[in-house]
Amino acid sequence: MVALALWIDLRSRDSDGSGADYGCWLHLFGVASAWDALTAMDASSEWSRLGYCALNVAMILFGAVIGQRVWTVFGALGVAAYLGHLAFALFPDSLVLPFALSLIGLGIIALGVVWQRHEAVWTSRLRAPLPAAWREMLALQD
Repeated sequence: MVALALWIDLRSRDSDGSGADYGCWLHLFGVASAWDALTAMDASSEWSRLGYCALNVAMILFGAVIGQRVWTVFGALGVAAYLGHLAFALFPDSLVLPFALSLIGLGIIALGVVWQRHEAVWTSRLRAPLPAAWREMLALQD
């Protein structure tokens, strides 16, 4: 689904940037399905959970590069789930747990605000290593 959505994105962009986002629902369905399957997998070690978090961070960055917020949203949910797991693992049956979870939530909100303020600059930096044709196509999408 995700590959089809990316292909549709590449094929449906007009040269003047007025092309509709026909791959939107395919991105949503593909990312939701893949992310749900990854989240439901049984993690046997902390290393596998850390890998899950790293994959979600990669989803956030990929979503920023291609301009599809669905990737960023699901990646952020995965990172929040991992941080919540760490909070429960580090503070079991503790009065500190609610404060740790609150700090995680406030941290995610703060990162979202910082991202919103610097989105254009950071997105251009993330897109800089891409080939020129891809950068032009993604610029039309914005």
